Amino acid sequence: MNLLDKFSAVDIKAETRISNSDKQFCEVQQAAYNHGRNALKQILDISERFIKEQNDILGAIDREVYSNYIYDGREGVSLHSIHELLRKSHRTFISKIVSHFSSAYHVELDSSAVVDNLVPHEPRYSNEKDAKEYTEQIENMDVSYDQVLDQIFVQLGGFSFHDKAINEMKEKCHEAAWNKFTYRFSSKNRTAFPSPSQRVLKSLSYLLLDMDALLTAGMNSGTRANMKSN
Repeated sequence: MNLLDKFSAVDIKAETRISNSDKQFCEVQQAAYNHGRNALKQILDISERFIKEQNDILGAIDREVYSNYIYDGREGVSLHSIHELLRKSHRTFISKIVSHFSSAYHVELDSSAVVDNLVPHEPRYSNEKDAKEYTEQIENMDVSYDQVLDQIFVQLGGFSFHDKAINEMKEKCHEAAWNKFTYRFSSKNRTAFPSPSQRVLKSLSYLLLDMDALLTAGMNSGTRANMKSN
């Protein structure tokens, strides 16, 4: 195996690329997600059994039981609502993880894209068999925070959270500074010139470029110093 093959064989886990505090947040959310889904499944099993027993009792005097003493059609234990919570738990879990990293590092992340890649899509037109298969699949599957992190790093496009945040800020400043609607127009000489706010945005854009260059230079010099000391 040559050197390139050795590097290709290295498997970098997503959890090793986040801080300890981020990992703790993810682990807590994972534990709550797992516990909540297990609890819902137990509630569902118990509710189905008790509702069946209620309907069997009432069925002695009424062939078609539309309500019972557990669920009257409007209030009480609703099997439909429990199934809905089970199906939505994946989206809730993914949204919490993505929102945490988006807020903590001030980067734009698409939670819906992560859901689309990890959670099966509900068939738009399906028969009873397809609907049953989809329900069983989405209610019995589980999502791990490692899977969510993998999707987040795909959206980062190879950048770190810091670099992604800097790049997004530079892009926003550049777009705002060069937006034609931020120019003031002079009727005297029919020329457009930047407004004071636009000049500030341009200065900020250049400042961010300088800061980024300084940070990169500092990181490079630190790396060279470490190499020399070694």
